Amino acid sequence: TLTLTLSDTRVGHFQLWHCGRHATYHATYDQTPRPSTPTSPLQLNPNTQPALHLDMLAQRLRMGMLMCFLAVTWVSATTTASTGGLKEGVAPPPGICTHLYQAGVHKIELNRRHFLLLVPNGLPDTPTPIVVDVPGFSESPYYQMELTGIMRSLEVYKWIAMIPFGTANTPTDTCCPEGASTADCEAGVTLDKVNPCSFNAGGCCGVAASRETSDVEFVRQMVAWAEANMCGDKAAVFATGFSNGGMMSNRLGCDAPDVFAMVAPVAGNVRIGGDLEACNPDRHVGWVSLCGTSDSACNRDFEETAKAWSVRNECADVDPVPTYNTATTECYRYLDCGAHTEFCTLLDLTHEWPGHNRPDGTSPEQPASNVDATAFIFERFASVVYGNAERNRTPVA
Repeated sequence: TLTLTLSDTRVGHFQLWHCGRHATYHATYDQTPRPSTPTSPLQLNPNTQPALHLDMLAQRLRMGMLMCFLAVTWVSATTTASTGGLKEGVAPPPGICTHLYQAGVHKIELNRRHFLLLVPNGLPDTPTPIVVDVPGFSESPYYQMELTGIMRSLEVYKWIAMIPFGTANTPTDTCCPEGASTADCEAGVTLDKVNPCSFNAGGCCGVAASRETSDVEFVRQMVAWAEANMCGDKAAVFATGFSNGGMMSNRLGCDAPDVFAMVAPVAGNVRIGGDLEACNPDRHVGWVSLCGTSDSACNRDFEETAKAWSVRNECADVDPVPTYNTATTECYRYLDCGAHTEFCTLLDLTHEWPGHNRPDGTSPEQPASNVDATAFIFERFASVVYGNAERNRTPVA
């Protein structure tokens, strides 16, 4: 028998440690459940973590699903989760997640390379999904961060993101133009077209491909670092990217299917060539991709790429069905797949991130009917985390 006496009548959450395992539950005093995922790709619901009412807790206890409790600690809604989710002076029981870095943007050096670590406010002390976001050709991670607006989605979902720095002909640890101020570089308003950074996506791009830089291995190291230092959830690792970064996120699905549950390339397809001889993942990998009909970087073989991923994921050999349609956006999903497989085309969109303007002010105006690619992608990632998509990635038959 477990009796909970709560002196604080505000909405909050409590932490349960049972049989050496830890979970965080939200408790409310009304009967209105909170949705566990956003309701649309254009309107994110900030209450994305599942709610557990006190009466539901009692029911679960009666069913014997939560046994061997070692401790129950009430944490008010004002407690900051990024500091461990515990009140000051309370030592965490064994097995609780800890995060080496608190909220903010951190530049991390790893094996003589760098990446940006993006940490939202209120990061819970439970295993945290990881999003790897790969910049495009000549972009810095700061530019990519501003282009996608990814931090807003991280704040909603309470996940972390990692953005790698690419390889340039002349070594650089900023991927910003020579002479650019630190303020301009970190504001993401500059592209270095003289000494561009790039990633080895196989048949593209820049010196990273010509030197056959081991970018897949570096991303693997990044993910392992996040698992060790930020309590990253190895069952919920995702990749996205733009242009050359979109090609690279495709390659991560090809070459690292043991790491990534889903990849979401934007304006970049699989590029066979160089040290990428074929894309034959040994297990199903979720795939969601977006391309503008006027984007020459992806539109020439976009439908062929989508069809190829449907074959890799052993989808039914039938036409895909519509999932999200507006005046300028058409999205389609293949059926009966080993992992979620979906693609979107955007009418007349050139080489841009759908629904977002470039931080350097060079983007043409986009219609409001263009899907917000960042929100859309995170919703698809969330469907894996929260169980509304194919999560069990079985080996390819």
